[in-house]
Amino acid sequence: MGAQTLVKVQGGASITIQNGAVWYTKGLMSVDSNAMINNSGEMEVDELDNQGTYFGTGMLKSNPFVNRGTVAPGNAQGTLTFNNNFNTNGSLEIEIRSESDFDKIVVLGNAAAKVSGVLKVTFVNYTPAENQAFQIITAGSYAGSFSQIKATPNSIPLTYLNGVLKVQSVLPVELVRLSAKRQGEDVMLNWSTAAELNNRGFELLRSRDARRWQTIHFEAGQGTTSQPHDYAVLDENPFGGLNYYRLRQVDYSGKSTLSHIVSVLMGEDNALQVFPNPVGTGELNLFWLGEVDETLKIGLYNAAGQLVRNLLMESGNQSLQVGDLPSGLYTIRGSNERRQFVERVMVKN
Repeated sequence: MGAQTLVKVQGGASITIQNGAVWYTKGLMSVDSNAMINNSGEMEVDELDNQGTYFGTGMLKSNPFVNRGTVAPGNAQGTLTFNNNFNTNGSLEIEIRSESDFDKIVVLGNAAAKVSGVLKVTFVNYTPAENQAFQIITAGSYAGSFSQIKATPNSIPLTYLNGVLKVQSVLPVELVRLSAKRQGEDVMLNWSTAAELNNRGFELLRSRDARRWQTIHFEAGQGTTSQPHDYAVLDENPFGGLNYYRLRQVDYSGKSTLSHIVSVLMGEDNALQVFPNPVGTGELNLFWLGEVDETLKIGLYNAAGQLVRNLLMESGNQSLQVGDLPSGLYTIRGSNERRQFVERVMVKN
């Protein structure tokens, strides 16, 4: 059975214990969600139930201490010490300014994070290295883990185990959207980022076949920011037929990462698109948008009218291998009960 409640901190009230001062309370002390305790001295209470905010750089002697609100060491960098056990199913807020300058919790007993606990980590004018570790909690033993780890900027992936916060492979940009839309004879590319880390910028890549890419534009990034940002670039010279696009994000160290691929079809919507033309890489791409379950009989004929390739094509993208064919002019014929297409293609092998 818990101790009788003698002190309630509520209604937006606050208690400040200055450096060198001592607060002593017999029994249970509770702090409601709108109240706070700033302890930079020494505080002794039989039990402390925190639903508000407990922060500072002092010592707490309480067994148990239960955090259902927020614990935040220091007003900036600082260390909070717990003489007994530290149990949290609320929030623990940690600020990190450098490899050696960061908030800490020192627990002389046991530290336990419950299933609803949240760890909030803010990097202040500092970018950590990959695999860097921070001992944010020191305790006699550890139990549980935080259900969520929220980083600012949120492009820094983190893990927590036994008091150690570790930086995983740093994602330089959190890309939340990339789209390509036909706009008349042009293609509008739009993308958005939720956060950026040392981002020099984006190379916009275009391809006919999603394998061979060319850079068509460079868009400067925002450096490091935790704010969302929208980008828009107009491609005024798309290929006829199917165009594939992707981004190569480049950071200031020269490292780069590739985005997913988007595509857009240019030309007549129901036409048979053939590319590249001329073809000299061994593979000819075909694209056609038909109805559901509609197929085309495709035939590739040489200059003498001989059938050298054929396939049954469904709506979408397919390819023909032409790497073993002699160079020359060929004819592609596509047909079904509703449509007929004739296209010329030059093979250069």
